[in-house]
Amino acid sequence: GLVTKFSIYRINQASTLELVQETTAVGFQKMPNDAWLPVKMTKTPNLTSGKLISTLAYSNLKINQNLSDDIFNPNKQ
Repeated sequence: GLVTKFSIYRINQASTLELVQETTAVGFQKMPNDAWLPVKMTKTPNLTSGKLISTLAYSNLKINQNLSDDIFNPNKQ
């Protein structure tokens, strides 16, 4: 699976959930090991003055640079 959106909530003074921020992946890149990574995301904090929408873009992505996949093996002792 690939996380494409996450939301952050808090309990406000009225004891109800209030959305604080949402982040949504809007662009992806397939890596050489067939993993998909988000390369562009929109971040929307809900401020008291209104919503502020920003875009995060990532480039030159590398996965586990100089690390062996063996260290991530849960069966290794």
